[in-house]
Amino acid sequence: MDKFKRQILVAMVFAWLLGLLSNASHGVILNEEEEADRITALPGQPNVSFQQFSGYVTVNQAVGRALFYWLTEAVHDPLSKPLVVWLNGGPGCSSVAYGASEEIGPFRINKTASGLNFNKFSWNTVANLLFLETPAGVGFSYSNRSSDLFDTGDRRTGYERLNKKESDECESLYSYAMDKEFGNIDQYNIYAPPCNVNSDGSTSSPTRHSMHLPHRPHHPNCSGDVDSVVPVTATRYSLAQLKLATKVPWYPWYVKKQVGGWTEVYEGLTFATVRGAGHEVPLFKPRAALELFKSFLKGKPLPKS
Repeated sequence: MDKFKRQILVAMVFAWLLGLLSNASHGVILNEEEEADRITALPGQPNVSFQQFSGYVTVNQAVGRALFYWLTEAVHDPLSKPLVVWLNGGPGCSSVAYGASEEIGPFRINKTASGLNFNKFSWNTVANLLFLETPAGVGFSYSNRSSDLFDTGDRRTGYERLNKKESDECESLYSYAMDKEFGNIDQYNIYAPPCNVNSDGSTSSPTRHSMHLPHRPHHPNCSGDVDSVVPVTATRYSLAQLKLATKVPWYPWYVKKQVGGWTEVYEGLTFATVRGAGHEVPLFKPRAALELFKSFLKGKPLPKS
């Protein structure tokens, strides 16, 4: 699917889900399909005041392709809040496993993995959140056409930008760096102990039932703090190549009277770092991430004090 068609497809999905949010918030009687997507409660979930929906949107009936979504309304007055769409990257990373469950969603799995705790820095304190698993083959989204499943993951991104010879050379250098240079260090979390996953990462049957999921196993990967995969130096180098006009020069921004990071405002773009954070900023610096998000929603520069 080309880029233009994919944009149209995603826009149609968003429009359908936005209608669901509006109807639910207005107290409109939902049709059977929409009501079937309502989440009454997840296993071990504390009582909540906001509504949740999850399920599938069929995007191609002929090949059996459907995208999974999870919609959590804002805690207060959802109709007055923006709808924020969260898509994890790759393409190939699950928006539910990472974005919703580790980063900005309303819940965190407790230390004994026996239930859920509130995430007081959840972004649904200020916005409605839509987590979409895309493209098909990612997370709980699926397709019955094998070529769709092959066409996902980080390697796809590389092959879209490089010819096969360059891709093979890049793959060889990447493998050498991972095996010989990094050693037993997580490149997404260079200061943390190695991540040892003892379970298969599959979702429990009660959870799958609550979220209206078929019985397909899901295997999240381990990610973390202090990112060396997309380092600040590389991002600043890329921004320099754009030759954008600088509106506000580089300055430290603050959260709770502490330096949260550094930022620079360009014409049409704001670049910000988050001090001590890495690939998944909200996972390790949730307060700072929420402050950054609030500034983004208001369209204002990050605070200078």
